[in-house]
Amino acid sequence: MLSVKRKDNPLILVESLSYSYPRSLSERKKEAISGVSLEIMRGERVVLTGPSGSGKSTLIQTFIGLIPHSGHGKIKGRVFVDGLDTSGTTIQNLSGIVGFVFQDPDYQIVSNEVDSEIAFGPEQSGISPEEIEERIAGVSAVLNITHLRGREISELSWGERQKVAIASVLVMRPAIIVLDEPLSGLDTASAASLLKNLRTVSDEWDIAVVIVEHRLDLLAGFMDRVIVMDDGRVVYDGPVADFSGKSDVSDISLLSGTEGFKADSGEVSGSPDCSPVLEAVDLCYTYPRSKRPALISVNASFYPGEAVFVCGPNGSGKSTFIKHLNGLLIPDSGCVRLFGEDIAGRTVSENAHYIALLGQHADYQLFEETIEAELAFGPRNLGMDKRAIDNSVDETMKLMNISHLGRKGRPLKLSMGEKQRVAMAGHMIMDTPIVVLDEPTLGLDKVLKMHLASTINDLKGRGKTFIIITHDMEFARLCADRYLRFENGCLAGGDS
Repeated sequence: MLSVKRKDNPLILVESLSYSYPRSLSERKKEAISGVSLEIMRGERVVLTGPSGSGKSTLIQTFIGLIPHSGHGKIKGRVFVDGLDTSGTTIQNLSGIVGFVFQDPDYQIVSNEVDSEIAFGPEQSGISPEEIEERIAGVSAVLNITHLRGREISELSWGERQKVAIASVLVMRPAIIVLDEPLSGLDTASAASLLKNLRTVSDEWDIAVVIVEHRLDLLAGFMDRVIVMDDGRVVYDGPVADFSGKSDVSDISLLSGTEGFKADSGEVSGSPDCSPVLEAVDLCYTYPRSKRPALISVNASFYPGEAVFVCGPNGSGKSTFIKHLNGLLIPDSGCVRLFGEDIAGRTVSENAHYIALLGQHADYQLFEETIEAELAFGPRNLGMDKRAIDNSVDETMKLMNISHLGRKGRPLKLSMGEKQRVAMAGHMIMDTPIVVLDEPTLGLDKVLKMHLASTINDLKGRGKTFIIITHDMEFARLCADRYLRFENGCLAGGDS
């Protein structure tokens, strides 16, 4: 195991690094990162940003040794972690230095209860029960998740699971923590709180923090340094102030400030003078084995040609609500009416002719070997003929800005933002009158968000109805007609 460790060494040292994924059916470029060199010092707070598919996630996987040890691509250059050459150091040994939080917390959650999940790492390391409890209490307090202790993981919202995943990494006291889009599933208040707590951890524990993120507006007071990637290369690496003044790179992401980023702002009052296409009437629901109701007497109506954005804190009932709209969940009381008819007794597949629902993470809804097969799956099951499917695949790929990925591209080998667009394309091709999207901007850069908003506005003009959960209020302002805000399972202020 090669080591160049010295007292004054950077914690992360990347030297002339290039990486190409294995040759596959994909028509994408071969080199994911090219000629990258950088250093990260102990206690530093660094934000890594850039367009979707620019190589960010690939780069940070080299910090923990997932590349090259779990990959089969071609690597050039070297990566050192606290003086250890990652090519000659096991992932297990590197994980004691680098804590890694994936984009999807479910990738790393292994237990079904919060305390057990946070305790898992320390238990495997032979730490005493007394110290484990002390660490769990400490990290829960610093991340403001003490109220989640003792809860079942299955009861938690996506954002709450994300916080638990972060706690399970911080409890191991790594020298550096790397987080891949940790703010994507968090409301604005929770995101600000997490960043404040990460800053405290960085200062008090002398931990370096590396965050991959598109929403730089939320990070303005957190960053020491910005690294910008584009097309596999580092195009900027330096202070925030200098980055803000460089027009050739600062437009790659967002540095617009936090003004207006409140989920309860900008409501548009009034409803169209026509019958609703979808109604929720006095919906009530409590998850099995839960003592807390997830939905309490929720009433809402949705009309043709509008985009209704559903906002609110993590765990407030948003995702539970939309799962009732197509019959994935059956209410304890109340009903859902589709074009005036109660959907009770109808199957999800029957409702899928009218309502397309994309969940929070694309990985759970991608299962075909190629993009064209993924997009063709739904229309084929509805009986569409092959020629019509082929035409629809090409049109939808162009609509969702994924034509460059190629029809033979492999969905599960794509970046998170690319997966998200492929999953949305798989729903858009169904041409349902109602489209429900849960956090659709996950992994999307500013340009792609603007393109998605433009697409939604165009489809609204054709009469399509959108119901969209998001914490990304900049995106919402581009295409929202109305807002619904959830708090503690209730609609706050009603349908406005």
